[in-house]
Amino acid sequence: MSIVDMPRRPIGTHSTGSVARVCAALAELASGATVVVFDDRDDQADLVLAAEHATTAELEFMIRHTGGFVQVALTHSDCVRLQLPPMWGLNDANVQSGPTVTVDAAAGIGTGISAADRALTIRTVADPTTRPDDLTRPGHVAPVKATGAATTDPGVVDAVVHLMGAAGLRTVAALSTLVSPQDETRMATREESRAFAAEHGLAFVTTNDAVVHAGAAATRPA
Repeated sequence: MSIVDMPRRPIGTHSTGSVARVCAALAELASGATVVVFDDRDDQADLVLAAEHATTAELEFMIRHTGGFVQVALTHSDCVRLQLPPMWGLNDANVQSGPTVTVDAAAGIGTGISAADRALTIRTVADPTTRPDDLTRPGHVAPVKATGAATTDPGVVDAVVHLMGAAGLRTVAALSTLVSPQDETRMATREESRAFAAEHGLAFVTTNDAVVHAGAAATRPA
């Protein structure tokens, strides 16, 4: 049975509080599950998965319910380590985030576009032992660099990188934007994304929740 047809695991809390949402999302991410992250700034939702836990089944589920454009959020240091330059070299020099060149795993894949191939590429990006020549460019997975400003910028890229670190994972996340289940010509609204999470047993969290959590973590005594 495909993961698309399987009921997802139940979430342990029904509280709508920010702390409860973040705690539920962190537990699910650490277990390898997909979560729904609503971007308060862009007013759309993403399906998000820890890159190190990317499986064919989870990618199939992600691709089936989203626009299919799968990105990988990662830090500046990982972009440097993997030699992932900006997609467009003439960007404003003050812009610290943005898409890099696209990639595929250099070994073990076919055309690169299948759920299995993209899952392998995403795990390869997340692997701390990966070298630049373990990836080919261009490819079918789109890395995007975080700004490192999770406490002040409620954008989804910084939010999901923060959530990965808070869950004790590598700070690399796969994400793709959720399509409206009611109208496939547009992206899901907040209400639709919350309902989607409930229907599929996924944790639901917002970028503002992540910002509040990051701010609290930054001010907590060592």
